[in-house]
Amino acid sequence: MNIAIAAPLITAAVTALGWLVAHVLQQKRDSQKRAQEAHSAFLQRQIEELYGPLSNIATQIVVTNHVLFGLIRSSPENRPKLEEVFYFEYFLPLHLEARNLLKSKLHLVEGERLPPTFYDYLKASMQEEVQRRLWKEHQVDTSKVEGEPYPDSFTAQVQQTLEVLMSKYERLQEGLHKRA
Repeated sequence: MNIAIAAPLITAAVTALGWLVAHVLQQKRDSQKRAQEAHSAFLQRQIEELYGPLSNIATQIVVTNHVLFGLIRSSPENRPKLEEVFYFEYFLPLHLEARNLLKSKLHLVEGERLPPTFYDYLKASMQEEVQRRLWKEHQVDTSKVEGEPYPDSFTAQVQQTLEVLMSKYERLQEGLHKRA
């Protein structure tokens, strides 16, 4: 083969190969970036639509409980009335909000399964509502039925998961901004 023809052909082949490699690598980077952006968007939805609001509600339940017991300590003779007022005016609306959030945003739960503490929370809040309504509306005494306690692990797990998701989201955002 003539060198005058071979040199430009080799140059063209190397250039084409270089372009092809660069194109394939760029597509791979673009694909990775799209995957990171999709993951980032999902994390953002988990934080904004489920774990952020759920953490806020769980914290309100705990704080409201502290307020209730502070009032009971200062006025123990009013305990039954305080508990009834606090349940129907404060706790029940918070529990309804949390249960509705779990019902409508369950697809945003972190992991493959519903955390056991979520079930424990749902069981405790439903049992309390049923028993209180049975008494208030129908005077059915269920006081001998052992109630499910509010699972403290629920609040802790929601807050811990929120922190983990926020950390993942922040790292992903940093990685996306560095690439840009």
